[in-house]
Amino acid sequence: GNAILAPADEDAALWACIKALREQGETVIQCLPGQKGSAEDMGCSRQLKNVAGQWQVSG
Repeated sequence: GNAILAPADEDAALWACIKALREQGETVIQCLPGQKGSAEDMGCSRQLKNVAGQWQVSG
């Protein structure tokens, strides 16, 4: 799929990023704490990653 996988993180900046992406029509799936499996396993082709303090879509 073309969804974006987000980590299980309580960072308010991450939540704001997820909200903004969803408002743009993106499908964002957030992992549950301790969840195993890759982005591909979850049907996602992209991931949200924290790069130098900024959440960015990669993949």
